Amino acid sequence: MIEIRKSKVAYDKDIIELLERNTGLKLPKEYIEFLKVYNGGRPESNIVELRGAKIESISISTFFGSNLENYCDLMWNYNILKRRIPPQCIPIANLEGGNVICVNLTDDDTYGFLYLWDHEEECLYGEEITTDNMYLVAKSFAEFMKMIKPYKPTDEELSGYKVLGLEILDPEWYEKVKKEQGQ
Repeated sequence: MIEIRKSKVAYDKDIIELLERNTGLKLPKEYIEFLKVYNGGRPESNIVELRGAKIESISISTFFGSNLENYCDLMWNYNILKRRIPPQCIPIANLEGGNVICVNLTDDDTYGFLYLWDHEEECLYGEEITTDNMYLVAKSFAEFMKMIKPYKPTDEELSGYKVLGLEILDPEWYEKVKKEQGQ
């Protein structure tokens, strides 16, 4: 498994139970165990290769947890996305590019399946929101975790690219870095 930097905030069982009560959905035990250990967290640079999907690979930036800053918080992300994702799904991770991984919590043979929700392919206003426009990633949280691999591109893989421009958003920081490097 890849390295995941744990959240500095402890797992809050009460908040997860509140989420389950409010949604009427029950999170998979293996995912709850992950939350108890990491409570979300940030994985090292990674790649998840998707077989047979329009999107060939994804990279996880953040796993959501309980009682965290808004953009890292499970409840906050659910409340933001609940009218845009299927009602039986809970977002559990943010991907590079703004998409999310959702866990499907229907009471059938797809319970616990993880899907990629692509914000560019969400349903139009008035359409029924289902998993039909999402990509199946894994049939369980454990399977998903095994799919995540460290991503350390070689110089050869990065060759052929060039920087077209650079915008300095924090000039004070930039000057500090230049000074530290003796420039």
